[in-house]
Amino acid sequence: MDLGILKTLNKEELESYLAFLLWHYRLVDAFWFLSVADRFDQETAERLNERVWARVPQMGAKDLVARFGIREKGLKGFVKVLEYFPWTILVGYEFEEKDGAVIVTVPS
Repeated sequence: MDLGILKTLNKEELESYLAFLLWHYRLVDAFWFLSVADRFDQETAERLNERVWARVPQMGAKDLVARFGIREKGLKGFVKVLEYFPWTILVGYEFEEKDGAVIVTVPS
């Protein structure tokens, strides 16, 4: 992976590029799903989507823990990793830690 162009960007440009990447991450996911549903059917798209999303979070969590040195365990570690997860940023998940539990809210 060549990250050279990113080294030329200032903070605002990096933030703008990150927003661009996240938006396109969402578009690729959406168009992939819609294309599979159109080519085959909704049920097939859902089954394939479930297979993909059964693997992606575990792989992402492992990478985030290593990449950002997350040391917290249990629910605290779970929330910390989720704070970095792209869909948290895209959707705006909200977390409330209460009585040994974590409540995840999807605002819209």
